[in-house]
Amino acid sequence: IFLQPGSANECYFKEWRIEWMHVVGEMVWKYTTSCPSRSATRCLTKELPEAYSFYIVRLRESCHNPLADSPWAFYRQGGVDRQIQTWPEPALPPENFTLDLYAYEFTFSFDANLPRQCLWTSWIVEMVEGHDAFRDSVWDPVIDRPWYVVTECEGQLGGIRENTTCRVTGLRSFFPYQLRVRE
Repeated sequence: IFLQPGSANECYFKEWRIEWMHVVGEMVWKYTTSCPSRSATRCLTKELPEAYSFYIVRLRESCHNPLADSPWAFYRQGGVDRQIQTWPEPALPPENFTLDLYAYEFTFSFDANLPRQCLWTSWIVEMVEGHDAFRDSVWDPVIDRPWYVVTECEGQLGGIRENTTCRVTGLRSFFPYQLRVRE
């Protein structure tokens, strides 16, 4: 939540108090977090309990004397109170990559990491040809070369999340490639 403090008036600042209410079911305001610095312009909360749900969020400046608390402010856009939709926490990236390189092909494997709130459907393997897709390079820079899906891995990595080995063939000899995998 991004915020901008107004005039403190008679308030001896205690915290920014943030509460949420689930739009479906029990319509009760619940405390989520507080930000202890009045000069903070951003306050992070990770306490909304359900992914793909809608919430109303409000905040106010809490003071040591509750009579001086500010009125509640609601998330607004275009002059209208808005609901916030939460997204699932994404899976952590795969780890422990290993690669066996041969002439014109390679086999790679990896360990699946924590899925968090990701409902697994497949592994997506992408590749780009060239030296370095992340930094400019003196030798053979990757400029406007698109990452493409390695369809060869779809059958090898499909079915269950624990399938984490793929063999890629038909590569050019002495030519650099980059590979990435996501859940």
